[in-house]
Amino acid sequence: MQTDIYNYLPPYWASIQRGYFIGAMIAAIIVFISMCLMFEDNDAKCWYLIIPFYNLYTKFKIFWNKRYFYFYLVPFIIAFISLLAAGVTFLSVLISSMSGIGYSPTVEVAGTAALICVVGVGIWFICLMIMGILEIILDYYISKTYDYDGGFTVGLIMLPVIFYAILGVNCIKRGVFGRIPTGRKVFMFIIVALIIALAVLPIYYNVI
Repeated sequence: MQTDIYNYLPPYWASIQRGYFIGAMIAAIIVFISMCLMFEDNDAKCWYLIIPFYNLYTKFKIFWNKRYFYFYLVPFIIAFISLLAAGVTFLSVLISSMSGIGYSPTVEVAGTAALICVVGVGIWFICLMIMGILEIILDYYISKTYDYDGGFTVGLIMLPVIFYAILGVNCIKRGVFGRIPTGRKVFMFIIVALIIALAVLPIYYNVI
């Protein structure tokens, strides 16, 4: 009986993993299409979504104010640098402590490295909180743009797939799909096809 259970668990967990993977693919497609429709509904090209940073800049520009994008970008850069500094410091001490590599750090060096790591992670966490607050405010203005209240903002934060889908449906009702040029519709189709391929191929070849 015990052997049968252990033989059953691996495929069971594998099926759960694949289910989550497929669910993530579907969620990504829904959010992507909804965001494309929202961009197009506000006179922004949907392919802006695939451009790093510019997609977020466009989102701030459409729904709130573009200058607040820089208030978001600065803590992002600081968070990246502080986390990188903490990681490099930790790895350098770790490598130098290994047998036969480098030197054994003194108590002072180890203490300084630990302080740098703590401060770096602390700064990263504070920056993350600032970015999170700005994202919440941005979600509020997105809700406000489509005549929804604060409750809808909570939905965007807690259940983004469902509530972005609602916004996408609203955009379709406003006739945005008919206003999108054929070339950009093809772009949306290609991105959706790529997302599906990225999910199906690993499953097909038993990568996951």
